[in-house]
Amino acid sequence: PGLLVKRLYTQLLGGPYQRGYKAPADITQSHVIDIFHTYWPHAKLILGIRHPVRWYESLYNFRVQNLPDDQHLPHPTKLIGACGKRSFHTCTQKGDFAFSLFKLGKHNYPEPRPATELESLILSRYSSRVRARTKMEEIRLITNPVFLFELGQLGDSNTTRNEQFRRSVTDFLGLKEMLPPLPHRIPGMQQSAEEQERRDKLKINICDDEFVPVRAELVEYSQRTSQWLRSSFLPNPTVVVSSPEYFDQIMNDWMHDPCDKFKHP
Repeated sequence: PGLLVKRLYTQLLGGPYQRGYKAPADITQSHVIDIFHTYWPHAKLILGIRHPVRWYESLYNFRVQNLPDDQHLPHPTKLIGACGKRSFHTCTQKGDFAFSLFKLGKHNYPEPRPATELESLILSRYSSRVRARTKMEEIRLITNPVFLFELGQLGDSNTTRNEQFRRSVTDFLGLKEMLPPLPHRIPGMQQSAEEQERRDKLKINICDDEFVPVRAELVEYSQRTSQWLRSSFLPNPTVVVSSPEYFDQIMNDWMHDPCDKFKHP
């Protein structure tokens, strides 16, 4: 915590800044959540999620783009379940966003309660070693305000909703000026034309038939996350979303495989 504070204030010298940092993995680590609970109980958390099927496709292709030449990612069907050796932190189980968000304890509003059937299922999917660190009775409610968004909201073509999204973030952070339009950047290493062509051939289209087993696992996660967010996470008054009706519509879409979108208008 001390090192983080030092970095925040030495890298942004002076000025009326809202200081913060981006670290997606932090929300999955119980000890980091404990640090927030202890040292920064009022720090505002902005959490982004994406449909697990599309999230997995993006993560897999990102790894293909950025791994060193002598390292190779296993076939996606070999990465179903928990991450193991040589998985390069790429596996379907990381797409169980409900499990990560569960650790914030927001479901324990207004007071701790027994796990629901759905929550017991969320916890049961992990190994006994992980479950031992994530028992229902050991999860405490953290007071940090949370702004939750779905990735599709960042590029919403509806100008009214897009402006409302920026207004919602502005209000959540208490900014004096309206948040400007959000930039779009594609992360990743630049490769030579020949090497880029080779890597592009290794990237996947998650909607191909060979990945049906991968999608089946990820859709289980998307359905449970969608149901749990709406029933147990969003009702907490410290959790904010922009355009709630539209967010609920997105969560309805999470009940389906996005590759079958034409079957579910």
